[in-house]
Amino acid sequence: MEAAPDSEASLEGVILSMEGVNFIDAEGADVLKAIADAANNIDVDLHLARVKPQVLDVVERDGLFELISRSHVHDDIAAAVGFHTERHPPMTVSDDRHVPPAVRTEIAPGTGG
Repeated sequence: MEAAPDSEASLEGVILSMEGVNFIDAEGADVLKAIADAANNIDVDLHLARVKPQVLDVVERDGLFELISRSHVHDDIAAAVGFHTERHPPMTVSDDRHVPPAVRTEIAPGTGG
């Protein structure tokens, strides 16, 4: 995972839906740890959603929670999005410092904008 060079917009979080994962072994848990480590290296929050108990047991034993907080495991995607946006409020159009140039609009004085 690499940060996009010269990008004005930044990725702040990734949510992995684990709903379809019924089993994970140590090798799979190591892959999740590698993803978490890569995310940490570029200051991206990793969240897991809909993790089954048997999968959670394996990733916990494998040390995933040394890389991400256990609070980043959520019952569903909506909960993960809510948790993340509480800590990283979405950017607003009035905050031009964070809006890519293609999205910025100039509003003429007196036009109601």
